[in-house]
Amino acid sequence: MQAHLFASVAGGKVELDLCFSCHGIWFDPQENLKLSPAAVVALFRLMHTHRGDVRQPLALKMACPRCSQALALCHDTI
Repeated sequence: MQAHLFASVAGGKVELDLCFSCHGIWFDPQENLKLSPAAVVALFRLMHTHRGDVRQPLALKMACPRCSQALALCHDTI
């Protein structure tokens, strides 16, 4: 997993944790809403450059890369 900075709609930066092996993107709360439109394009371009990387399946139970607590499957809703 690697941390990458992307432009924010507020003019700052948003740090996202990306895993190119599983194509996972870790968003902290509301981070997806903070990305500028250009950042979304940059994120998908970056993921696309790693499309040929060796893939590893996701584990049934996963831990947060920062605090090691169990991750819960969720979906963004507005």
